[in-house]
Amino acid sequence: MAKYHPVWYIRAVMYLAGVLHTEHHASFAACDLVLRCVRFIFERAAEKSLLSPPPMAQTLTTVLSKLNLRDAFSVHPICYSCHKIFPADTSPTVHCEECEEPLFDTVDEVADEEVAPPGLLIIGPFGIFGLQLLMYPTNRIQLKKIH
Repeated sequence: MAKYHPVWYIRAVMYLAGVLHTEHHASFAACDLVLRCVRFIFERAAEKSLLSPPPMAQTLTTVLSKLNLRDAFSVHPICYSCHKIFPADTSPTVHCEECEEPLFDTVDEVADEEVAPPGLLIIGPFGIFGLQLLMYPTNRIQLKKIH
């Protein structure tokens, strides 16, 4: 146990981050946030820092590595009609026994699919940015030169 970190309360935080991710499906970002917040508290909570060498892990990736945890998962085909799950080594030509639907698309079906071009993605309210841009006379002059 002490091989992961010599300080018991830092090990407890590492275990917490590992359990939140592996058992409760917390995201990497959420676990990183927990680790960084606790590190911040440990650094500033006492007159003397509660952190001692070696340093506390700041990311879930580091915690998973130090605790020797690995993501172990397998991908199984599923029938999109009845949602029956099949073994991972199922042949691509198999049909569902329940509803006779094919589990996989054929090469011809995939080739015939039309892929829509990506659309315009506006991240913020574009009108507000345009109004702010036009508030300054020099910007209006530059825009008139472009058009």
